[in-house]
Amino acid sequence: MSQRNRGFTTLELMIVLTVFGLMIAASWGSIQGIIDQQRLNGATNQLATHLRLAREKAVAEGNNYIVTFRIAQNQYQVWDDEGSDSMMGPDDSRTNFDMPDRTVLQNAAFFGANRVIFRPDGTCNASGSVQITNQENTREVDVLASTGKITVTTP
Repeated sequence: MSQRNRGFTTLELMIVLTVFGLMIAASWGSIQGIIDQQRLNGATNQLATHLRLAREKAVAEGNNYIVTFRIAQNQYQVWDDEGSDSMMGPDDSRTNFDMPDRTVLQNAAFFGANRVIFRPDGTCNASGSVQITNQENTREVDVLASTGKITVTTP
């Protein structure tokens, strides 16, 4: 073979691809754990953002916003309570948010209820928390009634 026609043989390419495949297979468990942790962090931050947005809209629009947690369906619902009567009416708009795959919504407790009501003055009806878990970790979103402050913690 001349100097100009050098290259890799099929056998050499197969060996490199096999070694590469074994390296990926060996590290797949840790990669999946990182993906699951990022999914949990994203879901927790998304919930906290929706709670903050509901509070801000309650203040801006001058009526209640209610966030209801549906544990069995693994989702939560944000709705604009136009009449501020805490009852779903024909003028009230609502949006459902599903939790991402491999992420579970659990333990929503706001003074014994599964919902939080943000009032036009920025406060809410009750302090409480919501836990979001995956197979290995748990994150928590806390709401303080007197100020409506929303924080994300690791219990």
